[in-house]
Amino acid sequence: MENHFLFFSSFSSKTICDVCDKKIKTELLSIKEQIIKDKTVIPAQINFIKKQPHELIIKLYSDLVDTFESDKELDENEIQLLKDLQSNFGLSDDEIKFDSKILPYIFVLHIKQENKLPVYGSVTMNDGSKPILKKDEVVHYGSLTILKEMKTVGHTYQGGSHGFSFRVAKGVSYRIGAHRGHIQPEIALVETSRGVLLITNKRLYLHPQSNNKPLVIPLNKITSYRCYSNGLEIYKEGREKGYFFNLNEGPSEIVGICLGFLLERGE
Repeated sequence: MENHFLFFSSFSSKTICDVCDKKIKTELLSIKEQIIKDKTVIPAQINFIKKQPHELIIKLYSDLVDTFESDKELDENEIQLLKDLQSNFGLSDDEIKFDSKILPYIFVLHIKQENKLPVYGSVTMNDGSKPILKKDEVVHYGSLTILKEMKTVGHTYQGGSHGFSFRVAKGVSYRIGAHRGHIQPEIALVETSRGVLLITNKRLYLHPQSNNKPLVIPLNKITSYRCYSNGLEIYKEGREKGYFFNLNEGPSEIVGICLGFLLERGE
């Protein structure tokens, strides 16, 4: 390739000329379209992509994911291809939003093919501790979380009226509408623990960080739950107030998949 580097490159953020930049982007577009069509990638394409700026590689990967999941599904070949591309290009899970973009489809595919959830072989926390599992209990998923519960955080004074009086006769008056106010508790979500929320075939188990409390909710004691983009709300038999687990978008969706599958089967 001819030397198209700008002579005054030190005065510009560009390192290649517009002609070369356009040529590279055209080639990347062609490669992307070929990968989408063939659902495979060849060594020559990998080598070319590796030479490009990291931001362009991430953009290419993201475009492939968006195209593959446009039908609201990732099939086995697409998932394997995306895994291979991530490995070849050295992309981190955070860079490609693996937990929210790809992992939920892996769980769904596993359910379709195996009629069961994936199982973690061995679970060790970042601090080196291991959750104590019951007989025949297996872990399907785990995610960092913050537990919040409804608590009274203060009180406010509400109501209260002096009423008004009117004269009945000379020297006689009558007051109506007078009553005293009352104390109203202020309720809010308050952090009560944090750690790793584990979803097993028997329970939800919050394995706590140091100086935090654990929480165990057996699956057969769950009366209702709701999944949100940023967490999980769950209610336990015999308890009026719910538990709220803060989760990121990907983990929240996967927890919903796991609970839906496990509760439907009555495990």
